[in-house]
Amino acid sequence: MQQAVAFSSQNGTPPSRSATASHLGDQLFAGAARAAGVFVLLLLGSLILSLFIGGLPAFRHFGVGFLFSTDWDPVKEVFGAGVSVYGTVLTAVLALALAAIGRPDVAVYDGSWSEWGARAETPVAVGPA
Repeated sequence: MQQAVAFSSQNGTPPSRSATASHLGDQLFAGAARAAGVFVLLLLGSLILSLFIGGLPAFRHFGVGFLFSTDWDPVKEVFGAGVSVYGTVLTAVLALALAAIGRPDVAVYDGSWSEWGARAETPVAVGPA
């Protein structure tokens, strides 16, 4: 790789930049990065608040046990999200553990249906259930 450097003086020292311009650019970049970080945190907070407010009716009706209960009886209107919560937490913990030990192939993979459905020999149910 070749690099071209233009020197403005006879002694071979590079030309000096204006300290004000350099600091101004650094300050602008730092301010933009800080604003982006605050924006992401506010966005995440608003998402959590929205989910909490949207879930309040379920918590009022079924209680906090709704998160841990595995009961599911639509006739008696008894519902629990325990199985879904357990599966979600277990999947997240396993993915984080594998990523933490350095497995590079841990990723979200959602292309399985496109591969499964594209093959003629795989069973695919169509029509009304």
